Amino acid sequence: MMGRRRADERNGFELPGHLKMENFDVELLARTFKGKEGASGFGEYVKNMFDLTLNWDDLRWLVEYSKIPVIVKGIVRGCDAIKALEAGARGIVVSNHGGRQIESTASTIEALPEVVEAVQGRCPVFVDGGIRSGTDIFKCIALGADMVFIGRPIIYGLSVGGVEGVKHVIQILRTEFEYAMRLSGISSIHQLQTVPRMVVHKNYYSSSKL
Repeated sequence: MMGRRRADERNGFELPGHLKMENFDVELLARTFKGKEGASGFGEYVKNMFDLTLNWDDLRWLVEYSKIPVIVKGIVRGCDAIKALEAGARGIVVSNHGGRQIESTASTIEALPEVVEAVQGRCPVFVDGGIRSGTDIFKCIALGADMVFIGRPIIYGLSVGGVEGVKHVIQILRTEFEYAMRLSGISSIHQLQTVPRMVVHKNYYSSSKL
């Protein structure tokens, strides 16, 4: 279901008259994005597109119907990862949708180890959310992620410098990642994924075990 996105409710979003979203009906745009009392109606429109009756049987149907592998996004618990696998998912994305659906949900890097443990290598595990540096990528891979998705930094680069801005952001992330590997004595991705306890929770350093 759609979360309560207060910023979207308040921002009064409205497309300029000469622009339109190709996959949205023009009349719906005019009626929906105006909102009520100056508030954006975009969230309300999207919310009405969600089917709250969806369940794991629907995923099974989709897997049977689809001619391409189905990857399930939004998994943050090991038990749900197992259900997704049982329904035929070929990959899992550990994601909390940017924390915009429910702001107090666990961060994806905290949820990642439980999902990886539940999957036991039966499918690739991807992760997104809050990735801002090459060391963030390093930590996610060390915790078992097969791939790390990056969104906002790429958009920042695109906004500032277009294609070259995107290239610059990617190069920064790559350089930081390579430095983290070298300083940790890691020479390959495989080694990073198999060396135990390369990453510990921040609470470890304030625990009585030290």
